[in-house]
Amino acid sequence: MSIFKGLSRASASQAVDQHYYLITSLTSVHKEPVAQIDWQEISDKQAPARPEASNRLEQEATARLNRYRPTLPDRLFGTTAGKTARLEKAVEAAREKDDSELEKAMATYSLDREEWEKMHRLAVGILNKDPAAYNEAMVRFNPFTETAPSDAQPRFLFDPDAVQVEFYAHSEEIIPKFSVSLTSDGKLSKKEMAIFKFHELYQNHICSYLLRTARQVLALLPVDFVLIHVLTGLADPEKDKIEQKPILSAAIYSQTLAKLNFDLIDPSDAIKNFKHNMQFSKAAGFKPVEKLDWTSLTRKAR
Repeated sequence: MSIFKGLSRASASQAVDQHYYLITSLTSVHKEPVAQIDWQEISDKQAPARPEASNRLEQEATARLNRYRPTLPDRLFGTTAGKTARLEKAVEAAREKDDSELEKAMATYSLDREEWEKMHRLAVGILNKDPAAYNEAMVRFNPFTETAPSDAQPRFLFDPDAVQVEFYAHSEEIIPKFSVSLTSDGKLSKKEMAIFKFHELYQNHICSYLLRTARQVLALLPVDFVLIHVLTGLADPEKDKIEQKPILSAAIYSQTLAKLNFDLIDPSDAIKNFKHNMQFSKAAGFKPVEKLDWTSLTRKAR
């Protein structure tokens, strides 16, 4: 155990808070809100209305021209022709502005119409359970941009009623190997984390990430379940190297997932509500497992 005497009480307290926040954020990603996409609403949405030509500005300028009556000073100083010419130019300028506004409105309409057609076609495909549409939606919206480890975007396989996701999780190195606390006199204390606690936190991180992934997929696509395989680097004693191996494989069904209170659950315990393969002990951590069989699960779904 180490005691940091040089830190002020405020700095020590801040260090403890930051450590707590890190641990909490790593084990609670499943709690983050997920936006549900209503494909039926998107399918029912009407196409944008085509802009209609308008000469409103020209009419207003013409009305000003028609209302003009030379005043006595206009006639005395000969300014009638000049004022009339300016009003006629204003009519022409107004006509050009009407045309310009229509041109801009048509450009906006073309983009809106193109986007509407894409989304409408995509929504119809998804409502018809087209795997190609599922893939397009996943590419288009990619809910994993911020949550996936760098250069480790998930890989997908699509079925009319299910989605398979395989992703590489952060290694154990993401979990701090030490814990911090305040001593009775306000100093910062740092000590090595107990191995069982370290493994427990990593298990919660993996399970939390899996649940978050399931929520993201099921919020995007109207499928019955998502089969998720989590892989990470594990030491292979025989080959004396690190290899990417599955450590958790779970079939997350939407109806069961919807019943969970994500603010209250322990992510590792929550996995027990679903068919899964996981070999874990607090003393040794994760061991490699067999992936659940995608073919048999999708066959049962039909």
